[in-house]
Amino acid sequence: MRIGNSAEVLVAVSLLGISLLATACAHRHAQRAPNGVESVSSVVTADIQAAIEKHIAEKSQAGAGFFQVPFRGGELRLKLVRVHTEYLATLGPERYLPPELLVPSNENFQTIAQDVTRGHATDLYRARALYDHVIERLRYAKYGSGWGRGDAVYACDARSGNCSDFHAYFIALARAALIPARFAIGAAVPSERNDGGIDGYHCWAEFFAEGKWWPVDISEADKHSSLAQYYFGHHPANRIEFSRGRDLVIEPGPEGGPINFLAYPVLETGGRLVKPETTFLFRRDQTSAERTGSSR
Repeated sequence: MRIGNSAEVLVAVSLLGISLLATACAHRHAQRAPNGVESVSSVVTADIQAAIEKHIAEKSQAGAGFFQVPFRGGELRLKLVRVHTEYLATLGPERYLPPELLVPSNENFQTIAQDVTRGHATDLYRARALYDHVIERLRYAKYGSGWGRGDAVYACDARSGNCSDFHAYFIALARAALIPARFAIGAAVPSERNDGGIDGYHCWAEFFAEGKWWPVDISEADKHSSLAQYYFGHHPANRIEFSRGRDLVIEPGPEGGPINFLAYPVLETGGRLVKPETTFLFRRDQTSAERTGSSR
């Protein structure tokens, strides 16, 4: 096969890659509001597929039957063989319903979720009922063994843990109630100073209801009961996110398998995970801060 201006190549085009073209052309990306609530496009799978096929048809017609792509100073002329629609299943909120290694689906979670959400008509109200239940059932405590891994079963049994355990338990219950929910981890930047250290990571959860992703910080609500209403559906302005999701797969990945959650560097030597000493530091951009302040 020769690559050049006149080369003609027959290929199978994957919808996973092409989908970026359609969503970019439509400008229908999720947007996060100032309070942390993330709106999600109402585009459904059929709309995405139709937009992609329309885009390919138009480009092919303009290219005399071929989809033209710049490549290494030349041009590839591609002819569509098949559009793979199976990848669309991972684009929507439903991808956050299946269980994870430490957030399993079991009869106990289903029973608790059913009891707690009984009588609540919408997913937003059901999520609030689950939020209140986690605050009532768990207490923030870091002692013994098992805490800090985001283990939903441990949190349910021990009735205590740190932020990862609180939100793993909430996510397990939300999914049992068929409410998509996901894990996020990051840090809180101190607002009272402009530089220095940060006290490690902090995590929270997000659930999907009424076409939006809503953040919840249940461990902070447990520690600061007067802010329990605020932490349902709001993010503090000083919150930054490092990563999202559990059982993360990277390439090349550690021999131990998927990464539970990613907050600290992952170091592996001789097939064994080693916990490196990690320090979080920040420095506020004074010029940017002054510019923001003067524009108000």
